[in-house]
Amino acid sequence: MNVFPESSGYKIFENDSADKIELDDIMQGALGDCWVLSSMSALAEIPSRVYNLFGTKKRNKAGIYVINLYDLGVPTAVVVDDYIPTSWNDGMYVHTNGTEKEIWTVLLEKAFAKLNGNYASIIGGWPSMSAYHFLGISGSDISSAKSAD
Repeated sequence: MNVFPESSGYKIFENDSADKIELDDIMQGALGDCWVLSSMSALAEIPSRVYNLFGTKKRNKAGIYVINLYDLGVPTAVVVDDYIPTSWNDGMYVHTNGTEKEIWTVLLEKAFAKLNGNYASIIGGWPSMSAYHFLGISGSDISSAKSAD
């Protein structure tokens, strides 16, 4: 179901830039993918890291978006649409915080789930593994990468 219609003013990023990417943008649902969302939160500490994952940075009428992740260390373009599965109470998956109309969190979670098979396959895991898919480096290398920014 497309729960973020373009006509409602939703954008991938507020102001179509990295300057408003914040930790508060991430609101966990009931899925059990806190390990993925914790890595997303860590990425949001350096907003350009989140922003640069998106090959498509603005909403489009087709509703198709490219998100660049890593699979076995290889850069991989993951194509997703903006039709988001919902549960009976809309609390199953990550959602926007309600005050901003940006959907980067929803699209990034969907791309991560697609890269790993489906939403069910990302229930439970280690943050270092999700960070590996976002950054293309192992968990032991993350601290040295942070100092390089």
